[in-house]
Amino acid sequence: MVVIKVFSLPLLRKWRKDAAKAGDDLIIASKEIKGKPRAYWVKAGAATFFSWTERFWVVNFLILIPLVSGLGMYEHLLIYARQLVMWVILLISPTPGGSGVAEVIFSVFLGDFIPNGLNSAMALLWRLMSYYPYLIIGAIILPGWLKRVYTKE
Repeated sequence: MVVIKVFSLPLLRKWRKDAAKAGDDLIIASKEIKGKPRAYWVKAGAATFFSWTERFWVVNFLILIPLVSGLGMYEHLLIYARQLVMWVILLISPTPGGSGVAEVIFSVFLGDFIPNGLNSAMALLWRLMSYYPYLIIGAIILPGWLKRVYTKE
């Protein structure tokens, strides 16, 4: 109901049908998963938690590579927390995918843990491991998906 009201505004009116369909799809999906058992939600929550944690731990392991001595648990948690803040900043970044912004804030937020002179190399390596693979995989999958979804039979 709210979605249809919002998309009744003059600037958004041309997308009203699409918004209504998306709203209907959301209602159908919510009805399908409404009765799922607790185990379903525990598995879904655990999978989400571990996938995001894995994504953030990449930096922790990258930082460990050049260090002679390891980091304590406090330092690992601090790096993890700083990455959460970095992620929020990248969400509001005006550049696509946070390009440029990510590399700068990487050096600013995590420079305390990286040996001098390695900030840029570590930032690039981090982006190569945690961001660009998603772009490459998307570029491979997207054309086939678009063809399959939007081809009229």
